Amino acid sequence: MNCRDVERSLIEHEKSGAARLPALIQKHVVTCNRCGEFMRALNPSVMADAPAPEILRRLENTLTAGLRPVRPLAPARYLFAAFAAIFILIVAAGVYRLGASGISVMSPLQSIAILCALSASAGLLVYSLVHQMAPGSQHRISPTRLPAAVIGLLALLMAGLFQIQPERNF
Repeated sequence: MNCRDVERSLIEHEKSGAARLPALIQKHVVTCNRCGEFMRALNPSVMADAPAPEILRRLENTLTAGLRPVRPLAPARYLFAAFAAIFILIVAAGVYRLGASGISVMSPLQSIAILCALSASAGLLVYSLVHQMAPGSQHRISPTRLPAAVIGLLALLMAGLFQIQPERNF
């Protein structure tokens, strides 16, 4: 019996739910260092060379020595509202400073589609940012792919809504 046979047998053993390993597997695990380490990793209670309690106590004291309580994060809905308000203020400042001349030349369908897509994109990005602030939180959408996906979808929407018009004197 080789290591690959042991791996296959262990998988089948797990599926069957049997209490003990077959004798051939036990013999191979005892003689093979690689499989023995693998079995100790799978079943840490079998580990014979556990660290001494004094070493564990010293390690615990070392790790907990610098710990201090921290203030908890605000609830996610407050953070979401704060980031949304910041986004709206930045957009309002930009519209005030530069104007919104493009909206007047768009059709109602184009205006609604673009503003809804921008709002949904901003909402998704704020949602992702709020969830990244809490350690260990799960992400429904990958934070590394979301910005690229938002930019790509907005580009596709704009390419579909607006026709390309060549300019002679550009």
